[in-house]
Amino acid sequence: MFAKQNSQNSNQALSLSKPVELIRSAYPLVTGSPVTNGMLSVRLKPENELFIQFIKHMGPMLNGGIYCHDQYFSNQITGYQYMLNTRQFSEDLTAWNTEQSRAEELFDSTMKVLFRDYAGFETHELYLPMLFTLSANTPMYSKQQYLDQQKKEMIAIFLNEGGNNEIIAVFSKWELTPQGQLALRLVFLLERQFIDDPVGSSDENAFIALRGNLEGLFNCKAYPVSMPLNGFMQTNHFFKSDPRCKDLIKLLKTYLIGSDAVLRIWDTQSNFDVLYSKFKTN
Repeated sequence: MFAKQNSQNSNQALSLSKPVELIRSAYPLVTGSPVTNGMLSVRLKPENELFIQFIKHMGPMLNGGIYCHDQYFSNQITGYQYMLNTRQFSEDLTAWNTEQSRAEELFDSTMKVLFRDYAGFETHELYLPMLFTLSANTPMYSKQQYLDQQKKEMIAIFLNEGGNNEIIAVFSKWELTPQGQLALRLVFLLERQFIDDPVGSSDENAFIALRGNLEGLFNCKAYPVSMPLNGFMQTNHFFKSDPRCKDLIKLLKTYLIGSDAVLRIWDTQSNFDVLYSKFKTN
C-alpha cells in the first residue's frame, strides 16, 4: 500500500503507492460526476463499471486518510481481479461488444448500399431535448420501447405522404445534454447526384410539418441544427467521388456510434438506430 521514497534530506519516507494514489485521486472524480455517481441512468462498459464500484468501495477510506492494512487492500484487489474472471462479467462484456458490433454493422451496411445506388448525400438534422432529466429513477423500459414505434410511424407518414422522394435514410442517436436531459438527434440523408445540386430540402413545408408532429409527439421543441453533428464535422456533404469521402464517413460513424463503446444512455442498447432507409440492407 505504501512505497518508500527518498526525501530531500536523503531519509526514506513512506508515500502512497501508485495504485493506491490512483484510487485516492479518482474517488472525487467518480463521486462528483453524474455519469459515474449514479445520478444519471447511463451504462458504462462492464470493466469500467466494475472499476468504478471498486473505487467507490475503497475511496472513502483512502481519501479520508483512514489507515488501510496492506493485507486488507491486497484482498480487495484480489476480489476485484476475481470479478473480472467470473462468468457473469464475461457474459456482460460479450453482450456489450456484440451490441457494439451490431450497431457498427448496421451503419456500414447502410453506407455500402447507399453508395451503391447513389452518388452522394447531404445531411440535415433535428435536435429534440426532452423536458425531463434522465435520472436513475427513470422508469426502466428500454430506449426501443420509449416511443420508438410511434417515432418510426411518424417518419414513415412524412416520407410516404409528404411527396419528398429525396430522403434516402434517417438516422437517430440518443444523447445527453450538459444538464443531464435526454435528447434525440435525427439525421436526415438527402439524395445528391452532383456537387452543385441545390442545398437544403426541396420541400421545406414537409420538414416544417414533421417538426410540428415531432414536437407534439415528444412534447418538446425540435430544433434545426446549423452545425453538422454539433460542430463535430465541417461539412454535411458526402460524395463517393470526393477523395475525402472515406474519412468523412469515418467521422460520421465515430459521432453516431463511437461513444457507444464506453457509454450508453438508459440501457445497454446502442444509442444509434436507422429509423428509415429507401433501400434494403443485407
